[in-house]
Amino acid sequence: MRKVVRKLALALGLVGLIASLSGCGLKKTAITAEEFSSKMEDEGYQMVDVLYQIEDQEKFDNVLFAMNLDDGYKIEYYNFADEDSARTVYNQTANKFDKQYNVKMMSMNLTFNHSQSFYFTGQGKDADGNKLESYVHISRVDDTMILVIADKEYRDDIKAIIKELGY
Repeated sequence: MRKVVRKLALALGLVGLIASLSGCGLKKTAITAEEFSSKMEDEGYQMVDVLYQIEDQEKFDNVLFAMNLDDGYKIEYYNFADEDSARTVYNQTANKFDKQYNVKMMSMNLTFNHSQSFYFTGQGKDADGNKLESYVHISRVDDTMILVIADKEYRDDIKAIIKELGY
């Protein structure tokens, strides 16, 4: 009898583990451009619509930058015309940053059916070619993507905002 109970407990534990690893209960919901803009303005960011600056405008519904003027970084929001485009751009961007940065801390690349996240702290270069320690965070949910590249000192602030956004 004890063996049956033990086997049943083990089986239930494995089912729970598989469910958690497959993303069950971890469903993220993409936010709209309006929600992103509203939340970021509430946090004190200046919003800039940059869709008109994008070459392939037909691939996007919205492209917004939330500018942190005090700390000198931006959080980029992309709403693609379809999920396949979002997935393709996410994968290309994650691969580019994975190769470009000398990753100092463990990187994390999480993929579920409808969402992906890749973030790390690593050494990169600024626009003038000077070395700097950066925090990079890319998250995709459905047909949207958030991208941040900032000095590593803002990592905790950025992680908190991305969590608040649901990404």
